[in-house]
Amino acid sequence: MTKANDGLSSTKRFDSEGPRILGIDPGTRNLGYGVIEIGKGFQPQVVAHGVCQLNPSKSLPERLGMIFEELSRFMDQVQPSVVVVEGAFHGKNIQSALRIGEARGVVLACAATRGIPVEEYAPATIKKVLCGNGRAPKSQVQAMVERLLQLKSPIEKSDEADALAIAYCHAQKLRIGASLPQVKKSSRNKSGRRLSGKGLQDVLNRINRGAK
Repeated sequence: MTKANDGLSSTKRFDSEGPRILGIDPGTRNLGYGVIEIGKGFQPQVVAHGVCQLNPSKSLPERLGMIFEELSRFMDQVQPSVVVVEGAFHGKNIQSALRIGEARGVVLACAATRGIPVEEYAPATIKKVLCGNGRAPKSQVQAMVERLLQLKSPIEKSDEADALAIAYCHAQKLRIGASLPQVKKSSRNKSGRRLSGKGLQDVLNRINRGAK
């Protein structure tokens, strides 16, 4: 397992014949990445994760160019079976949403030029798969990533935790061979109480039934 602060890299040799999933948390200042490989027994193994930190003093076009160069080199090295990102981002801060969208476009272009399929998941779906709650805070998502992927040391930055969470979400879809539970835009009733719904336990139950 290798982390990188200034670029994306991995020194692991890829010997498994299982799917290799590259999760990306795009950004024009920090780009998180996480690679999961599916081994025997469909157990996900973390290959690499980290954050590519981009120089904020550089212009936006220069940073986008750096993302393309780093991701291109990394994808050629890792040779993922699939690239996974969050669905189109909608936020209150328009400028942040635009910047994330621009970085996300570079990720999609890198994958497309190599013929690598891309999968997208809504943020709420990712949180529900990991935490059973589509509104889980980032701290809870990070804790579940460390637990489910059995990481030996804590994750340093939320960007890489988010990237691993995205990759793990797709790994679970491959494992159960079905669509993941979707989250409605509103999960509260008029009284403000959270409505019950299918979460991680439902996914695990379907996994267990399939293993019998």
